[in-house]
Amino acid sequence: MFLNTIRKQQARHDIPEELSAAEHLDLEPRLQADYGSWNLSFRIGGAKKYVVKNLSELAEHTSNHELMAFGTSTRWKVSPECFTERGRQYLQFIQETVESERQRALQLSSSYDDFQINQLKIKGSIPLFGRYLDVFFELQEPWKLEFIVKEDGKKKADFLTLTHKNPRLSFTLEKSEDDKGFFQGVRISGTIPEIIRGQKGAYYIESGYLCQIDADCAARIDPLSSLERNGRLDFSIGRNHLRDFYYTVLPWLRKQAEIHEKDTECIKSYLPPEARFIFYLDYEDSDMICRAEVSYGEQTASVMDVLQPDCPPTLLIGETARDMEKEKSISYERTYAFKKYSLYMYQYHMQTT
Repeated sequence: MFLNTIRKQQARHDIPEELSAAEHLDLEPRLQADYGSWNLSFRIGGAKKYVVKNLSELAEHTSNHELMAFGTSTRWKVSPECFTERGRQYLQFIQETVESERQRALQLSSSYDDFQINQLKIKGSIPLFGRYLDVFFELQEPWKLEFIVKEDGKKKADFLTLTHKNPRLSFTLEKSEDDKGFFQGVRISGTIPEIIRGQKGAYYIESGYLCQIDADCAARIDPLSSLERNGRLDFSIGRNHLRDFYYTVLPWLRKQAEIHEKDTECIKSYLPPEARFIFYLDYEDSDMICRAEVSYGEQTASVMDVLQPDCPPTLLIGETARDMEKEKSISYERTYAFKKYSLYMYQYHMQTT
């Protein structure tokens, strides 16, 4: 313990003269995208830079104003005052992230073994997600960011400009057929960027830009981004769910993306008519009365049919299967609304008598 203390004091003060040129160290961040995750590493130095192999050690050495080895024969004093202004900002980000992960590891120490705890420690890179991603974006925004991506097993470097931009999505909707050419439903396909979430917003990379999406847009397209695989969206809707998709999902999807429709006439020939609801209100003997009907094309039925105790799983109107779930939903909403009305009228009557 005594020897270690003396060594640390010497490391703080006995700095070789050849290191004086490195009094203004810089830190350069590098973003690497790898299998659905983003990781941030750093290089350190002046004209010549080295990869920081252990960011936790860098945070510790800077807190203690110590020397740190880089490469095989280079040692630099890594006190905060030895860094450029930009370098100090990155250094603070590294120190806060390392400390945050250390505290998290302590909280989990009762549930995790030593190996699992060690895996949580920040080493050569910082996993960018959640709060770390938000903080780094704000810190990095004035400068371009080196970007490392793997293509065909090889690493390729580029630079990203940071900006605020929502993605413009475009999908193709077309018929889906089996091997024999029989209609099976519809297929929706297109490109969609891989989206990484922060706490405040979401982010994606496109055409040389690291883009921050506003919170409202991120929430709206979340159901789509959850289906993204390798930068593409591709899913099918079978015939049994065609009505739900066309009358409920597709109107919402058109608000999120540009939809290019193919095989329109063919698809419509298999599409059942949409359920349309009609409500007739009347007033009799101080009671409000509501009769609800549903129409499919030119044919009409009572919505109350689906609430009968002996109602079968499927009801037909002509040759069309009725939309049981939607009719039940409307029936429950109607019942709930009139219960609220009855309660209101009762309270009003008690207050006025």
